[in-house]
Amino acid sequence: MSEKLENSKNNDKKYDFSDIEDDLLIKYKPEYLGYGGEHVVFEIPEHPNVVVKVSFESIAECLNWQRGLKGTAKDFANNPDVQRELNYRIDMANVVYREILKYFPREHVPLQRYVTFTVSITPKLIEELARDYYKREVVVADDDFPAAVHVVAMVQEKSTEAKSDDVESLFECGYVVATEENQEQIDKLLFPVITEQKSQEETSRQNTAQVDFVKRAIIYTKDTGRILDIAGTNNVILIQTPSGQSYKLIDAIYPAHWIETYNNFINFMKEAAKNDFCCDLGKIQQNSSVVINVVDYVYKINRVALENSIADALDPLDWIPNTDRPKAIELIKECIDVWKRKGQGSDI
Repeated sequence: MSEKLENSKNNDKKYDFSDIEDDLLIKYKPEYLGYGGEHVVFEIPEHPNVVVKVSFESIAECLNWQRGLKGTAKDFANNPDVQRELNYRIDMANVVYREILKYFPREHVPLQRYVTFTVSITPKLIEELARDYYKREVVVADDDFPAAVHVVAMVQEKSTEAKSDDVESLFECGYVVATEENQEQIDKLLFPVITEQKSQEETSRQNTAQVDFVKRAIIYTKDTGRILDIAGTNNVILIQTPSGQSYKLIDAIYPAHWIETYNNFINFMKEAAKNDFCCDLGKIQQNSSVVINVVDYVYKINRVALENSIADALDPLDWIPNTDRPKAIELIKECIDVWKRKGQGSDI
């Protein structure tokens, strides 16, 4: 998500990985800058034009699948299984990044690359990761986790526009479809229909930056089956340039970028349709995160499309007969309710 950083020089640097045993980061000596919605962020004093972002998700996921492996940081750096998995994640991240550049011109997407490094793990780090990211309290025994974990980090071109007073976030922060008011009218919110012809005057008031972004996002999602991460403040920003308003994808690459989340949602609904859109609780829990992310994404994209009189839209339920659509919407609402009860993410 966006890096509206909580940067506190007076705190205890709870995310300051000063004991990293990795040649790359020892060489560049990154310094803790702060943390935003989904990342711990570092700056490199000798390279002021870049930032290093470590996602909470990367730490948590890597902890999960490296759990049970014992050893020092150097052991992890030399573990072929760890290297193979992380290299796969880096390869996929780079594939998705290059893919996005096919749909969005370079001037809208910051330069970035992915690297791996080793983070020493302490009970305090786990407890604070759980509290700050997963919004829950945990008690960690000393032998619950490995001494270190290898993670993926993103080195990204620093976007000076994000700090400008002229910046406006294109989308509302958070999962807006999860509010009670929006859940009640989710079908209308999800799939708005342009029912009347706009006048020439109204059409001339279209926001060209919004129109360009939304049209490209719709094509990107339909072509790839993936979604962009637009849930965070300033993930996609509107900026003022000498030639007029433009936009930039500051942090719009979806965290699980290698997964075709949009297609996964469609497949889940098609499987549910075989049973009249009735699902057991286990299936709903398993797919609730996919549902909330896709539904919120579709709602936000379609709302901006409607506001700008764009005829195209995303409708992942266009294959469902109108008579069955209410049952599909009820299943979506049930998934959102389950997601709200279980919190932001999976256990660590």
